[in-house]
Amino acid sequence: MGKVSGLAYDASLGLLRSYQQKALELFRIQVSALYAQILRIVRRHILLLCLLVFGTMVSAVALVVIPVTIVMLTPWSAVIKAVCLLILGSCYIAGTAWIFLVLFSEEHWMKLSGVQEALEDIYHADSKF
Repeated sequence: MGKVSGLAYDASLGLLRSYQQKALELFRIQVSALYAQILRIVRRHILLLCLLVFGTMVSAVALVVIPVTIVMLTPWSAVIKAVCLLILGSCYIAGTAWIFLVLFSEEHWMKLSGVQEALEDIYHADSKF
């Protein structure tokens, strides 16, 4: 009986170690997948932030340089210069509002973060039953 119980103990210990190894490998795969997803989301947000900073800098230069150039260098009358400045100012305000509405819309952020895909997967999985 001693040999049989020793063999059973060794076999169960071997199975337990194999199970632990497989569980650890599965955990490492899941952590790697989560890391890749977090890295993708952070990369997108950093890219968006850089684009936003660059766009803000270009817009700030354009907001100052173009109107000053129009006012200083054109031989137009003061009324025409004022109308041009009002039109440019309105375009700047409307363009900025439109960009903010697009960038900060709930739908855009749901797509960017991947929540939309998760909700669609849940919906498709739920509709199968």
